[in-house]
Amino acid sequence: MKKIKEQLEFRILELEVQQKENLQLLIEDLQEIVENLTPLNLIKNVIADSEISSENIGQNILNDAIGISSGYITKRLMFGSSNNPVKKVMGSMFQFIVAKFVSNQSERIEAIGEVIMRKIGSSFSKDKMVVMDE
Repeated sequence: MKKIKEQLEFRILELEVQQKENLQLLIEDLQEIVENLTPLNLIKNVIADSEISSENIGQNILNDAIGISSGYITKRLMFGSSNNPVKKVMGSMFQFIVAKFVSNQSERIEAIGEVIMRKIGSSFSKDKMVVMDE
């Protein structure tokens, strides 16, 4: 009976050591993720991923800036400012995803915006015509 108890205690100690090691590795991984998702690193990654040529560098920088801004605003709206490290990591990942999407899809978003603005403009002009006809 003593032997089984000693074996169990030894195994418990082994598992506790393993748990501490796994926790330390997890903390290190989270620190690396948080570091990679800082605004400066996000900017570096977005600029590094964009196609740079002398013809479209201005447009790329503008698209990247709009993407980063959209990601930041979306993060603030969705997650606010929190001291919770899980929320911070989730917010930064969400910010990166939105920034990347907006940066890559800027032409489509611009076209959709133009259509919406035309519709808004045409509805205003119709409202003015109705008021003028009465």
